[in-house]
Amino acid sequence: MKKFVGNVNGKSFDNEEDFNKAANEAIEKNDGNLSISSYYSYTSDDNDVKKIEDKKDDKFVSTYEYFLGDKKPENVTPDSVEYEVPESLIQRIKDASNKDSIKKNVDYHVTNLVDSIYAHNKKISEIEKEIESLQNKLYEFEDIKKDLCGRRRYYNTLLDILDEPEPVESVNEEKCDKHCECEKETKSSVKELLHIDESTSLFDVLRQLGVLK
Repeated sequence: MKKFVGNVNGKSFDNEEDFNKAANEAIEKNDGNLSISSYYSYTSDDNDVKKIEDKKDDKFVSTYEYFLGDKKPENVTPDSVEYEVPESLIQRIKDASNKDSIKKNVDYHVTNLVDSIYAHNKKISEIEKEIESLQNKLYEFEDIKKDLCGRRRYYNTLLDILDEPEPVESVNEEKCDKHCECEKETKSSVKELLHIDESTSLFDVLRQLGVLK
């Protein structure tokens, strides 16, 4: 007679379904004290005398053997995470005496993973929409900032024009012209006063005045 024997963190189970449920819960919580084991035992009758033999089924594959738990992935890329199935486990599952139990247990976890993936995809989609909305707002504020900077440069240009000093050259030229005219008038009036011809040079004038000999 075949009998199931299971143990999860010190608690014994003789029902495989209850054991799988407790094992799954313990693995998901995994508080650091994880201890899971299971096997089939067999009893045999010898005529009228009952003899019990505890014989462990070597082909029984425990949940702990194939459940990932805290196992680290073998390969991580920007696009995927890969967990490799060891060749030893592949052979163990092929030869397993409890294939139906393994299949039910794995189906249970795959269903949970599908639900979790769906929930995460939904959340990712929501976050992507939020990012798109924020990106559009970012572009909008960038455009507003560019326009504000353009307006500031415009008004700064006006301030530069208003702060420019009056041209000095035009005033100097005017003074210079008046000064030159004054000198011409002075020179002309001296010659007229001394009754000297306008075409007479300064040298001749000084010589006529006795300054030069």
